[in-house]
Amino acid sequence: MKEKDFTLLYETTYNTYLDQYIDEIENFYKIANKEGDAQNYAYNSCLNLLENKRKGLKIGLEPFASIYAIYKNRASKVRNNNLNILYTKHIKPLEDKLGLEINNELYEYLLEEFAISEASNRVYSWFSNWHTVYKMMFELNDFSDFKIIRNSSFSEASDIFKKYHEKLYPICYVNKGKEGEVQKNKINNFNQVEGYEDEIKTLYGDFIEYYINGATTSYDDYVNVFFKNWDEHNSLINFSCSTQEASLLLFKLMNFFSDLTYTNIGKSKVFKLKTGSILTSSNYGKRIAPFNPKSGNLHLTPRQKKMLQRANSIVDLIKSKSFKD
Repeated sequence: MKEKDFTLLYETTYNTYLDQYIDEIENFYKIANKEGDAQNYAYNSCLNLLENKRKGLKIGLEPFASIYAIYKNRASKVRNNNLNILYTKHIKPLEDKLGLEINNELYEYLLEEFAISEASNRVYSWFSNWHTVYKMMFELNDFSDFKIIRNSSFSEASDIFKKYHEKLYPICYVNKGKEGEVQKNKINNFNQVEGYEDEIKTLYGDFIEYYINGATTSYDDYVNVFFKNWDEHNSLINFSCSTQEASLLLFKLMNFFSDLTYTNIGKSKVFKLKTGSILTSSNYGKRIAPFNPKSGNLHLTPRQKKMLQRANSIVDLIKSKSFKD
């Protein structure tokens, strides 16, 4: 009998749930508008709807959570998202340890739960990321471009933002020229470089494992800190690693954020160290010096070399195409 293609099976299931959840959110949001609900109520109800998709899933509990952790970290274990190899080389060997008979039927069942969780997370991410635009759509009762939910790359300079912003706040566009550009505000976020947002969001689990305190830093906190304006939230990223390793991680992430700089790290006050203090420009600069090519990194200790190897692997994962749809 021909071996099942688990990768194809998963991707088909994932895309089916993705389309289903997008349709549900679009319909719910539009109906809420017609029925006179407040925008915040409609928006939060949509997020709750997506969160409820994950309630009751076996992969949220042990021993299945251990299998899900392997799946989420698959980019570091197999190439090309090969779920057949992931099963035979990394999941199947866990049978004795987990006390499970991990056969094809169980794996297929778990793949469906993976798809449910990942699809709901992805739509949650897209919907949250475009909240500013959706809010304007709601207030204008104009959902003609709601399909942008599939695009998670947000920019206030985007055509879709300008379309709704100009309708809602026409005074902002007086004497701004043909393009109607909004005046640039002072820098108050790290300004992600286009093309890597999904990858960075997907690595939340890896960050929890090595760098961030998951008990005090939720996924929403993680997203707020890296992708939203500092004055629009009260979120913090609480590091569980040493100050030097936290600094090194941010130093490496500068490749993916145009304004993740020494100055803005201190200015933002959104990174909290294991010691309980806020990471400042000064203590950041001192900790990162041994790893900075400008100051030379010829005398790293074995521990520092391990830190550098781990940080470089994070960079490689972000650049990997394994997370692309």
